[in-house]
This record gives sequence, C-alpha cells and structure tokens, in this order.
Amino acid sequence: MSEQSPYGNYPTPPNNAAPQQSPYTQNGYQGYQQNGSFNYSQNTMQGYNPAGNGQSRPRPKVGFGTAIRNSFKYIFHFSGRASRSEYWWVFLLWAILFTLVGLGMIVSLLVSAGASSSAAEDIGFSIFFGLYLSLFLLGLLHAVHMLALTWRRLQDAGYPGALSILMFVGIGIVPFVMSFFPSSPEGYQYDRPADYNRP
Repeated sequence: MSEQSPYGNYPTPPNNAAPQQSPYTQNGYQGYQQNGSFNYSQNTMQGYNPAGNGQSRPRPKVGFGTAIRNSFKYIFHFSGRASRSEYWWVFLLWAILFTLVGLGMIVSLLVSAGASSSAAEDIGFSIFFGLYLSLFLLGLLHAVHMLALTWRRLQDAGYPGALSILMFVGIGIVPFVMSFFPSSPEGYQYDRPADYNRP
C-alpha cells in the first residue's frame, strides 16, 4: 500500500518535467541578475515586456555624447526610462557648467576688489552680474532638464518617476540616492509605444 501524501492526491510531475525558470530569465528578462542589475555583456537586448509584445528593451549603456544628445531630445519626455549612464553623464555636464560659472563669478569679484581704477572695478562687477544672471537662467534650465531625466531614471530603477518632485520640496537627497539604483525589470510598466526601441 502506497503512502498517502499529506497534501492530497495532487498529480506528481513526471521526472522529465521542465524545471521552473526564474522570473529573471522569463519574458525576455535575460541579462537581469537576481540583485536587479543588468548584465550588458550578454547578448540580451531583446524585449522584456511581460505583456508579450516583445518591444520594450532595457535602456542601453551610452557614452557622454549620446547621453547629452538624448537628454535634450527628450527634455519634456516623462514616459519611458533612462539608464544610469544616460543620467550620470548629464549630471556631470551640469556639475561642470555650474562649477565654471561659479569660478568665473569668484574671479570677477577678485578682479573688482583688486582693481586700481573705477573703470576696471565696474567691468569686474558687470562680468559678475552677467555671470549671476547666467547662473539664474542655467538653474531654470537645469530644473526642467533634470526633472524629466530624473523622472525616467527612477522609472528605470522600477520606482514611480513622480518621486523626482521631491527635489523641489527640500528632500532632493531621496531621488538623488535612488538614481544610483540599478535598472529593474519593473521599469517596463512605464514604457509607452513611443518608448519602444527608443535610441
């Protein structure tokens, strides 16, 4: 007499049944590791949309020029995703721009303070205020530019892009830290048809 299963008479799978696949290797998720990072070294850039249309792709790893070009091309684009390289190259560009303008303001003030004539002093202050105005305009452009980019970066990490608004309410450290997170398969849900295969 065979021993009864304590869980009822459920059919036993055959010995040659296919093993269960990890969700990270199904539906085109190939290349995603268990820790959520994506292995770009594999030939895994096929679509991974679980809806089955196979059109969404993980965002690619890009260089400085491509990241800057795409960021301005999609400056008002809030759907879709942005990879870490797409985000941090643009972050570096803004850091360089603000550093150069800030240094220019400091130098112009030092020149004005050490000027031997009122004309040179006036020129130094004029340069300072010109750079100050430039800094203000750059700040406005930076806010618009980085809002959309951070929105897409958070979506690529699998989080709602709306969390990027926290940058404007005094707790910008939250989306900043989340921008370090790796790409996640959960990001597919933020793609629209216009985002499929977007360069």
